[in-house]
Amino acid sequence: MFISAACRCASPGAMVAMTPRTVLAVSLALAIITGQETSQCAAPKRIALVAPGLPWQFGPYQRQQYLLSLGLHRLGHAVSWLNLSPHHVVPERRYATVDAYCAALGLPAPDLDVAHLDWLGRGPTQDLNGRSGTQTSLSRLNELAAAFGVDAFVTLLDGSNLFRDAAPAVPMIAWFPSHFEDLAPPDLYLARGLSAVAPLAPTATAAIARQLGPGGPVARHVPHEVEAPKSVDVVDFPANYTVLMCGGNYEASDRKGWMQGILAFAKFYAESPDDDKPHLYVHGISSLRIAEAERSRAAPPTAKANGVPLRHYLWATGLPAAAWTLDEALHAPPRVAGLKRAADACLGAGKGRFNVAST
Repeated sequence: MFISAACRCASPGAMVAMTPRTVLAVSLALAIITGQETSQCAAPKRIALVAPGLPWQFGPYQRQQYLLSLGLHRLGHAVSWLNLSPHHVVPERRYATVDAYCAALGLPAPDLDVAHLDWLGRGPTQDLNGRSGTQTSLSRLNELAAAFGVDAFVTLLDGSNLFRDAAPAVPMIAWFPSHFEDLAPPDLYLARGLSAVAPLAPTATAAIARQLGPGGPVARHVPHEVEAPKSVDVVDFPANYTVLMCGGNYEASDRKGWMQGILAFAKFYAESPDDDKPHLYVHGISSLRIAEAERSRAAPPTAKANGVPLRHYLWATGLPAAAWTLDEALHAPPRVAGLKRAADACLGAGKGRFNVAST
């Protein structure tokens, strides 16, 4: 129903360019804004997308919101971008051009289409600890909605970055990341106050229905869009069997489970025959490299990495140096695609657990 509703309203060219998952996300937003599921598109709205960074910066959240922005634009809606990065705090106003909004930061590559977006500055802000951070609140979004005529917000944030301190004044839809069978109490409290939730995982959709009951928000499972790489680098690994572990290494708490994954590989290595030992390739993107990409300039020599000590973890397992490779660079998509295609198995670091995917 959701896919057909959006496709009827899109032009033929838009239908070709939009994939089913993006159409599903767009349709969810439209259904919530109009308050009903129909085959008729809502009148054009101003929809603000909220993300932890800018569309061209590191991270899947930014990329997913960017893809959604293209879909909404093709359906005739005005799309604003609200960036919550603590490294980019600009005065509260609407910026018509990316040049004005990002004067202090690097601009997107010429081949990234951002002409369909305008940009919201949230002004000076503090997180719950009094520091400039990636947190925002429903009350703050209400204020921005009133100031800039926003009809609806679609957020893609960890639950800890969206603070429920007021009822939403306009529809607020959370594209919601949760990878556990049950939602934690803080996530449940947040979800209960939203207009709709689009969980990335079907388990989270079922959990919302089970834990919140019929009085909870509308919930529709909307997975991330998986883009086929335009090109793939050829990568040669130094062993017959290579395990790839990849993710962003920017938190000291090891929330993404780096230690778990490395210890799991060490056990696998110990149990492998001596004449056929596997190799571990760790692509742990350093927080320094991420910060450099966000600021478009090199980190000062006094800057310290914020992530876990991956090299120490690897040495502490007792694995020989020839059994692992540590790569902390921020690569272009063809290189990352090449790593994943060449690996025999992947350990995905994220959200405090790791999953194994065999190629």
